Amino acid sequence: MNKRQQGKAATRAKLIAAARKLWAEPGTYERMGIREISTEAGMSTGAVFANWKSKADLWRDAMGYEPPVDCAEVRAVLQASAATLYPRAA
Repeated sequence: MNKRQQGKAATRAKLIAAARKLWAEPGTYERMGIREISTEAGMSTGAVFANWKSKADLWRDAMGYEPPVDCAEVRAVLQASAATLYPRAA
């Protein structure tokens, strides 16, 4: 690798390490964004977006699987499924 490629790889590694640190605990994906990750790495948000298109793309590279989804629609589906699977006794 040339120096430019080495620098890019080092930047990516530093950002991935910061993301893994901040996302280590369950439930932190929604709370920790690009700004927090770039700050933890000592870089600009532009450094993140120069390497990934989105927070979800960074998550996939850092964590190795799809990002968690926690929104009203997902909760509604889960609650409906739970009600079907575990109806309350009358």
